[in-house]
Amino acid sequence: MDIKRDNCHFFFDGYEIQIDKLNDNELISKLLSDINTIFLNNKGECVIIPCFDNKDLLDNGISGIVLGNDFHFTCHTFCNRNTIFVDLYSRKNIDNDIIINTLNKYFEVKKFDLCTDNKITGKFGKHIILKTDTIKYEKALILIDKIIENINMHPIHEKICSIFKNGYDILRPIAESHVSIHCHDDDCIIDVFSCNNFDEKKIIEILNEIYSIRSVERGIFLTKP
Repeated sequence: MDIKRDNCHFFFDGYEIQIDKLNDNELISKLLSDINTIFLNNKGECVIIPCFDNKDLLDNGISGIVLGNDFHFTCHTFCNRNTIFVDLYSRKNIDNDIIINTLNKYFEVKKFDLCTDNKITGKFGKHIILKTDTIKYEKALILIDKIIENINMHPIHEKICSIFKNGYDILRPIAESHVSIHCHDDDCIIDVFSCNNFDEKKIIEILNEIYSIRSVERGIFLTKP
């Protein structure tokens, strides 16, 4: 199996953030509006999922999502961890500095990890990106739920979908962050972003041919002395 770097993704884990910022729905809403303006000229769909109660109190927080054609931005705050996890997917070039500066504007992040090539096991689970054959939209709607069930995650919102000329994007928020499927032209990217550990074999076993897989451990920064 070929393991490659996926240049479509930007990751950002921010630590030691004030809890009053992490549980502020209005603040998250303004951030989403900024991201939508910067990257999509206000053509994306913004969804905010207010504070929810999950069985694991460490997973409680707010999820904010911007979904456009071949683009998603998600931020997941975890109030009881004092952290925010951000994932941006785009087929176009991503200016990391713009995102970092925007996040600092709202959250005054003092410590963060860009999760570029982390290999050792981290504190907050991992991010898996798989590239596979194209998947029909109707099948992908079923597949995304099967993935979530197989890795024992907990949906907190209905699927958010975008269908366009060359493909589609499907994203489903979970208490642990999100799972998404991006199908474009002749390939498909499956993106599993979680603050808790899971077994990626449970995903691989339900897919057909896989061209590449990238695994990024998260929470490495906090494990360093």
